Amino acid sequence: MSKQKAYVHASSRGFQYTLENGYRLSVMFDHGNYCDNQDNMITDGVISSPNFEVAVFTPDDKFITLIDEPEDEDGIRRVEQVIGWVPAQILPNLIQRIKYFPDYRPNNPKFQDELKLYALAFGKHCEKATEEVAKKEKV
Repeated sequence: MSKQKAYVHASSRGFQYTLENGYRLSVMFDHGNYCDNQDNMITDGVISSPNFEVAVFTPDDKFITLIDEPEDEDGIRRVEQVIGWVPAQILPNLIQRIKYFPDYRPNNPKFQDELKLYALAFGKHCEKATEEVAKKEKV
């Protein structure tokens, strides 16, 4: 895929960053999002948060699955396209990870498997960072 310009799209709830490879990172941290501001109804002024919810989109604007776990003993399978309470300090690393996602070739079966590996590693990285911050806060 040819490179495109990178773009930042801002809203009152967060921002989205489209990388040169076409993938888009969504970072939201306002009321209703999975973050410390989830119940915050104040909409005036600058909004900040130590964490956010994250999603990633393909160049053709489809959600990417970031967590896909097998069924547990109760028969429940966990599949997530949005991950919450991701610590702000890993944001630069998340952008770097998406930068190296595979070139977008949606009709290539091998591509789908490759993208899944990158996306699931991305999701696990988010969850691991969230767990590490929670452990530090308990100390």
